[in-house]
Amino acid sequence: MSEMVERVIKAIEGELPLLDLYDIDKEALGRAIIEAMREPTADMLRAATASEHEHFYPGKSPTSHTWKSLPTMLVKKLWSAMIDAALK
Repeated sequence: MSEMVERVIKAIEGELPLLDLYDIDKEALGRAIIEAMREPTADMLRAATASEHEHFYPGKSPTSHTWKSLPTMLVKKLWSAMIDAALK
């Protein structure tokens, strides 16, 4: 079980302490929750590119001529790789 799956299970147990009363496979539930995050949302993609912009161009507007965001496909590939690693 990966560290991320363990974190998700602990978070679930903290929010749903009565979960033990039900016959639920916590590891499968944790994996399903992580799998549901496989595709980043539009807001997540915007946050990733805004963060990258602020790191490389502090104080400059994202509409300035220096704006060079990570291509969306790269962000998606990186995100997918992180989800894959979390599910190992």
